[in-house]
Amino acid sequence: MPHDVIMPALGMTQDSGLIVAWHKKPGDAVAVGDVLFEVETDKATMEVEAAHDGFIEALLAGEGEDAPVGQVIAVISDSKPDNPTQSRLVKKPEASEPAAAPSEEVTSPGDDAPKPTPKPMPVDLRTDGRILASPKARRLALEQGLDLADLAADGVPQPYHASDIETLKARPAKATTLNTAAISQLTARVSQDGFTAFQSWLTETAAVPVETIWASFAAASLRAASKAETVNIRVDQPTLRISSFFADPDLGSLSHALPGDALQVSLILRDLTSSRITGGSSGAEDAPVLTICRDGDNFALTLTYALDLADIDTAIRLLDGFAARLDEPLRHLL
Repeated sequence: MPHDVIMPALGMTQDSGLIVAWHKKPGDAVAVGDVLFEVETDKATMEVEAAHDGFIEALLAGEGEDAPVGQVIAVISDSKPDNPTQSRLVKKPEASEPAAAPSEEVTSPGDDAPKPTPKPMPVDLRTDGRILASPKARRLALEQGLDLADLAADGVPQPYHASDIETLKARPAKATTLNTAAISQLTARVSQDGFTAFQSWLTETAAVPVETIWASFAAASLRAASKAETVNIRVDQPTLRISSFFADPDLGSLSHALPGDALQVSLILRDLTSSRITGGSSGAEDAPVLTICRDGDNFALTLTYALDLADIDTAIRLLDGFAARLDEPLRHLL
């Protein structure tokens, strides 16, 4: 007597289940309580046990397939089947759909021997981003700080089992373009009084915008620190969603240091003085980043740089020189 195995409802809102792995194959003996297959729902991956003793007569759904709740996905028979079968789950055609074209395979009328059905191909990577893996594989990956998505990225077929964890552990470490250990940071505080008075005077006499002043001071500081011949500055003002580029803005008068086209920048100056942010920095970029914030009566300065872009001595001279220019602007312009 055959016993149907149906896709169980493992949750109140579940309408289908994803078959992660079969633990039995056609023809295998099975006993009540044996793990028959693993199914993944929206909430978890669970093992489903056999409810009858017998033999696997047929597997009607393949690994990596979604089967509706209540759908027959396997058959257990009381006696060992002569011709156990395994096939992929096939949807019944709708009434409006045309009949499927006949197969081109030609068989002899007297050939009654069953044709072996190809084993379902493993799923390499689902388009919905889900990773097919057994509960044990997921647990081992979590305990060892591993990411099963790395196996999918390497093209290792899914679903994954505990044995695949060794493959995951043996894969080369991810390459990174910049090691976070190679990023350094310096900070400084300087009173706003000197710069505020200077900016007010310069705005009244020459109408020079503050980003031009920032760029000129930053370029002069970087040139003195690094002895660079050409210094290009990009001033970002995130609150205004504006970025301005300046080529050697320190080599002429402030009134002639005008923004230009996008350049290969030597230094990025991030102006956060019009925000409520009082400090911080971003990750390393293609150039050192000098962030300016207001913190009470002071400017809070943070220089973030990668060691392959600047050495510590240059960084110190750059930040100290910029802070000095903010503290005593007129002295450094003379």
